[in-house]
Amino acid sequence: MHHITVPACLRPAAMLLASLLLSACAGKVAPLTTDVQQRVARQQQAMPALQGQLPAAPLDAAAAVSVALHNNLSLKVSALDTLLASGELDMARLQMLPDFSVQAGYTLRDRVEDSSDPLNRKDYAAQVSWNVLALAGQWLKAQQAGERQLVYRQRYQDTADQVASDTLVAWQQLADFQQQAAALDRADASIDSTQALLQRLQQAQLRDPLVLAQYADTLLALKSQIRSTRLRGDKAASNLGTQLASAGRRVQIAADDTSLPAADLVSALLGVPEDQLEQHALYFRNDLRENDIQARLLREQARMAWTSALPGLQLFYAREYDTDINLDPPSWQQHGLSLAFNLLGLVSAVVQHKQVVLQQQQLELKQLALGYLTVEQVRLSREALQMSHDSWLESQQRADAAEQIAAIRRTRTPFYEDDELDRARAEVQAIQAQVAANQARQDMLQAYWQLLQASGIQLVPAAVLAGAAESASSSQQQLRQYWQQLPAQIQQQLLAIQPAALASTSATAHPAPPLALALSTPTP
Repeated sequence: MHHITVPACLRPAAMLLASLLLSACAGKVAPLTTDVQQRVARQQQAMPALQGQLPAAPLDAAAAVSVALHNNLSLKVSALDTLLASGELDMARLQMLPDFSVQAGYTLRDRVEDSSDPLNRKDYAAQVSWNVLALAGQWLKAQQAGERQLVYRQRYQDTADQVASDTLVAWQQLADFQQQAAALDRADASIDSTQALLQRLQQAQLRDPLVLAQYADTLLALKSQIRSTRLRGDKAASNLGTQLASAGRRVQIAADDTSLPAADLVSALLGVPEDQLEQHALYFRNDLRENDIQARLLREQARMAWTSALPGLQLFYAREYDTDINLDPPSWQQHGLSLAFNLLGLVSAVVQHKQVVLQQQQLELKQLALGYLTVEQVRLSREALQMSHDSWLESQQRADAAEQIAAIRRTRTPFYEDDELDRARAEVQAIQAQVAANQARQDMLQAYWQLLQASGIQLVPAAVLAGAAESASSSQQQLRQYWQQLPAQIQQQLLAIQPAALASTSATAHPAPPLALALSTPTP
């Protein structure tokens, strides 16, 4: 084997050329054809596994939410984010431990005439070292990892609440349309019989053709309305299937909706004063609490900026071995400390601290803006719930009146084609009024969930969420009880808030930047 010897004067140029070649090769972008093909193959292979399993029994609202929480892919991704944050915390704690290193190698020398230098020498070493002054920075990193884990937990809870809200709305829509199936069939039968009567009258030529044509047009319009109602029911079934990760499969809905809040629970929530709901939202909204965690992270970054400027004091203890071909293997121990001070690190610490102060001012403004939007969202959500509640009461009265008219029309024996047409029209109008009442009830329930979310009240508690993630049937009864007891729990949470005590405690523990500093325009 031949070795190429590079002169000493050319070694820097050769190293520079080698680095340029490596960087040029590393910067070349490879086509994504193979990666895309592999991803598509994995996606197609995993499609059956991604379809969630549905229970054989019909689903009520609590069962549907449990299945959605168990099958939702976004929630599973959020759970993995939480696990990754937990692993990051474990790694940060391990980095606080002393470093232990073991090394082994040998040195090959050329034989030198009239020299006692051995041909080769083998070295072994085991060393424990600990950077004492860097421990503060490592401890702050562990604190930051714990804070980030808390952030991901808050996001996981938000994702679960959103999945529960969307599933409840979709379930209610499908349940309402399934309850109208018999009425839709009855309206279709009435329209068909009226159309048959008009055909007989046209053949007998007993009525004015213009009147018969107008009747026929009215019946076609009624049939179109019935068809659009059925299409809305199909769309509701598709929406629920998407929430349950079971698209393409028929979902069986239980006729019992006792797990959903009734009108008295909505009235109880409307009875809570608006300022108490706003106060609860400012204390317990997950996005606001996440900003509080981000503020603590920035304070820890400011401390880390100064700790990075401290000198590094390193304690070490080592045992080393050195062997050759002539001597017995000697070994010795060494221990001591080393102190290193990075002068440029002091300048960088000042710059980093200034950057963190600017980020704190920016976060303070975001907190103020988000708090203002939170209060506005609570106010608007409460107004929307009040309006939707009043609209539902009015639409329910109209639906009852339309059903009473349709019931009277059914009991009367028709004598003319006008009576047949009026009966068909009454059936369709009763269905339309009931559809409008159901839609108003769905809007009211959706506004109910939105007001709860805006006020920082969880739709799915942590215990129920843990059970639903493990099994789709382990938390249904807990969900029913939790939803039915929400007004009482809201009152307990509102009474537990002590603004003065909490404000003084938080101000003492973590003083926030002054509002005048946060609202001032930063100089670039």
